[in-house]
Amino acid sequence: MDIDILIGQKFYNEGNYKKCIEILSQDKYSNNNDVLLLLAGTYKILAKYEKALQILANICNRDVQYIPAYIQQAYIYKEKQLYIYEINLLLNIVEIIKAQQKNGYKKYADKLSEVYSMLGSAYVKIGESKKACCYFLLSSENEEDKVLKIKEYSNALFAANYIYGISDKTLYKLHIKYQYFFDNITQYQNFKMTKNKSKIKIGYISPDFCMHPVMAWTINLLLEFNREKFEIYCYSSGNEDEFTEKLKKISGVNWRNIKVFLPRQAAENINNDGIDILFDLSGHTANNCLPILAYKPAPIQISGIGYFNTTGLQAVDYFLSDKYCIVDKKNTGFTEKIICMPQSHMCYLPLTKMPEVGPLPYLKNKYITFGCFNNFNKVNSFILQLWAKIMQKLPTSKLILKSQLFNSEQGQKYAIKRLARYGLPIDRIELHEFNKEYLYEYNDIDIALDTSPYTGGVTTCEALYMGVPVITLCGKRHGSRFGYSILKNMGLENSIAYSPNEYIEKTILMIKNIEKLVILRHELRLKMHKSPLMNGKKYMQYIEYIFERIYSKNNGILKEEKQ
Repeated sequence: MDIDILIGQKFYNEGNYKKCIEILSQDKYSNNNDVLLLLAGTYKILAKYEKALQILANICNRDVQYIPAYIQQAYIYKEKQLYIYEINLLLNIVEIIKAQQKNGYKKYADKLSEVYSMLGSAYVKIGESKKACCYFLLSSENEEDKVLKIKEYSNALFAANYIYGISDKTLYKLHIKYQYFFDNITQYQNFKMTKNKSKIKIGYISPDFCMHPVMAWTINLLLEFNREKFEIYCYSSGNEDEFTEKLKKISGVNWRNIKVFLPRQAAENINNDGIDILFDLSGHTANNCLPILAYKPAPIQISGIGYFNTTGLQAVDYFLSDKYCIVDKKNTGFTEKIICMPQSHMCYLPLTKMPEVGPLPYLKNKYITFGCFNNFNKVNSFILQLWAKIMQKLPTSKLILKSQLFNSEQGQKYAIKRLARYGLPIDRIELHEFNKEYLYEYNDIDIALDTSPYTGGVTTCEALYMGVPVITLCGKRHGSRFGYSILKNMGLENSIAYSPNEYIEKTILMIKNIEKLVILRHELRLKMHKSPLMNGKKYMQYIEYIFERIYSKNNGILKEEKQ
């Protein structure tokens, strides 16, 4: 290999991109695909996307079979949030690779898994959950690396929860197949547990100990624990930020960064710490820790809060839920035993200073403004049809939707076509880009409309905290009852619908009493503070009661086995 290429690669690895560009831009490399690919990648890192795309287009025009250049283009479209362009390109890449394979050329066959995974992610972004699930499954099937194979299957499970109309049986079958990846691993055994030990060791494991929505549910676990009875360990497997540094300063919490460890290594660290109860806070969400739990590094393992369905792992003993989210305790659809809280199994605490609640927008506008800030992938054909009927009955009403998809003109055009397909009045709909100041925009909304079957969680709490009542449709599955649980815990029965027709009726009924809406807007925040949803101390008292109970129960079982 040319010495200059090696030097350019060295500068790239060191992050000296200016020097890297100087070397790789030499005329002698103008026909070297590998060098030009690295050069384009350097421009991509510097967010000089047009320059990168120009280089990649030149490569593809000269060599239509050079798959890495197409894939790099797709990554740029992804970063620019041009998901439709990305999808079309990725589908083309699949066809090229398959044609190559048919002709006996298999050099890029190993790229199929990566391409399928990117398709899955892109389809999630535009709300095509069924396609997303299928492509993640294809990615898992085609992936040879076991760690990545497991990761892609988790992605498929997460996407499957969004699919409208998917049966409980199908969803359960998909989840229990996750166990197959771990049938042949060696788990930890012979744990030493002492009934009268001074402190029970609790381990919380998550990729999201950072400024992430799930922390609004979990931060009380670290702030309000009993330091005389419990010793807390946090196992962080994801990216850390300034918020992480604040978490590390919480008194009595031991921190372990396990991001670089393989699952077996991370499990060994947890086991060496002598954790009594390991609590998983991510389930099958992105970059999750379930492959670590599969090794059973702790004698008692719990999941919940960060995910809304079973893990499917035999190594996970319990799942935290509440009496509102669980319909039938005997037929839960979970492989885990259900811990059923008498009130909310989640406790909300805003992570940042919240804006002041503004006046009801209707008073100024003289028309009702609905809104939904849930991820657009939760907005399916079923809920769109309900919203269309509501807006047909209220001809002056408007609807504000907010999503990352709308950050590009292309994404907005796609959304408009989809909304129009289900009868929504496009002239009365506003598509807002996602931004960090989104909380202030709740002051533009009179009533929030929840999604179904995958309801809002933190988004619902944020709306309520900003004085915006939320209409939710109570489903039959755990994940479709989050909104129901939140509103029941606040005593807001009038905002809960138990059928599609009632969802429409209760929405229309709510706007008939504007005076009540005005009062509700100014009462919701205080009402929330007084509810179980924000009573961190009482919440932790019950959580710790559960910890002590299952610890003692497990300790007794171990004693019986030794006799």
